[in-house]
Amino acid sequence: MNHSWNAGTGDVTDSYNVSYNETWLNGTINSFNHTGLSAHAWSNITVYAYNATDSTISLGASDNVQIQNNAVSVLNVTDITVSEGDNVTFDINSTDADGDTPVFDCNNSALFDTFNTSTGEGLWITDLTDAGTYYVEFDVSDGYGSVDYQVMTITINEVITLPVANFSANTVTGYAPLSVQFTDNSGNNPTAWFWDFGDDTNSSQQNPTHTYSATGTYNVCLSASNLAGSNISSNMAITVTAAPSSGSSHSGGSGSSGKQVIREADESNESEESTGDDNAEGKSTKHIESVNFETNSGGETLNDVTVWSSEETAYLSISTGTKVTDASGGSVNSIRIVDIPVSDIPEMEDAMTLHAYECTPDGTTFSPAIHLTFALSEEEWEQYGESAKVGWYNDDTGEWEIIQGTADASTRTITIQASHFSTYALFGDNNGELTGTQDTGSQGGMSMSWLWILLLLAIVGGAGYCITQINKKE
Repeated sequence: MNHSWNAGTGDVTDSYNVSYNETWLNGTINSFNHTGLSAHAWSNITVYAYNATDSTISLGASDNVQIQNNAVSVLNVTDITVSEGDNVTFDINSTDADGDTPVFDCNNSALFDTFNTSTGEGLWITDLTDAGTYYVEFDVSDGYGSVDYQVMTITINEVITLPVANFSANTVTGYAPLSVQFTDNSGNNPTAWFWDFGDDTNSSQQNPTHTYSATGTYNVCLSASNLAGSNISSNMAITVTAAPSSGSSHSGGSGSSGKQVIREADESNESEESTGDDNAEGKSTKHIESVNFETNSGGETLNDVTVWSSEETAYLSISTGTKVTDASGGSVNSIRIVDIPVSDIPEMEDAMTLHAYECTPDGTTFSPAIHLTFALSEEEWEQYGESAKVGWYNDDTGEWEIIQGTADASTRTITIQASHFSTYALFGDNNGELTGTQDTGSQGGMSMSWLWILLLLAIVGGAGYCITQINKKE
């Protein structure tokens, strides 16, 4: 550190006395170079002017100067790329001409399992949820006001592992036709699915609904795939059995007698509900369009329930112990069956739509399946009879799926099993012809023709007889 001075304009001095660190230097020099100073050290001197003529010495003039600080620089901040499950390790360094002790820091130290602010070393043990790009600012300071920083980009790539195929179904047994909702539960993020339903049909949807029309046992499996490959699940057996005969307790309402479950009276003031003989007494009427019912903690119905459409051309029958579930898996305590205009639904090829119904809430499923019964008029039964078909509309495929029903000529009804709610319709064959009743009508028409002929002959014969008798009298 070099110090220099002078006596000032017009002043005369014979020598200077310099004091530094309690050491005196005397002479005529007007500068002093203080060497050997360490980083951040102070160089302190006091200078006195001496006049030998009158032996006087001036007041001292002091100068205190600190060595200038050298800036610190952060080093070894380089971008890092690893995969999920790998370790991110780093060792941040610094350089400083003064040799100061660095202190390291970053703006997101919470990411790291360890981070040493003295050495700049750090560790991040990643797992399978850490995929992404992270920007971390590292800085270093020397304690004397100098700070330097750099940004490190840490990229953690997602690890794609082989899927583990797994699935569930909302039911594994039921009457034909049985509609089953399958749900994909595969692990390790599959991106493609292939379902083998065991009846020579398949699907590539993630969560398909499939209807089994014929009885039998079907082994279902799922192949789940992603970029790492594919994995096949174990088989699930779906058992489909034949529907009960039309005389069973499910074909006409609740109970073995087939009597209907009833609701509060619409026009009377009766509020109580009854079944069986009470219904014959006219104490109340049927449930129309909607019905509320009670369930236990497991979502199973506590009573048999039947509800009719407003036109009373179809009704839903739910047996005691049926589990009724909404689309999210919760319990359902109210259902509706609403007549809808046949013009509002998609047409079926080579078929005439006779009746259509919307069953709600949407997404409701039943285990075991409930019964949907269509009540045909006498005219409809004569023309279509047991050839009438029932279908539900599959929104995924945009097509009607036919359900095999049980026809009962004595009640003019067709009953199907429904494991889920949808739009249902009753279709008649466009080529349907009148059955026996029509033939009977033709024979009746022919008989009437013969009667008229006989009557005419009788009239003619009677007239002839009268004329003959008159002629005889004349």
